[in-house]
Amino acid sequence: MDHEREPDTTSTMALPPSLEVRPITREQRSRWDRVMRQHHYLGVNSMVGEALRYVALHHYQRPALIGWCAAALSCKARDQRIGWPDRLQHSRGRNQ
Repeated sequence: MDHEREPDTTSTMALPPSLEVRPITREQRSRWDRVMRQHHYLGVNSMVGEALRYVALHHYQRPALIGWCAAALSCKARDQRIGWPDRLQHSRGRNQ
């Protein structure tokens, strides 16, 4: 990837200059979790393993909270589709 190029400002995905998306600080974690529990249909309890939490800021307001987390170690439908035997699945989880 060429990091010296100018950013593509004609893209339909370009963010408006007044929108900032950044990771939350350690001090913001409890508020982020509380707001997610109150407003997201899955709540914050659905985040498992390692997680990243972000906030979008627009004119001093927070229009969005964004979170990513690790995939579940065990998901019966996925594991059957992949065809992993139990011992392989669990050994991969321990070695990661």
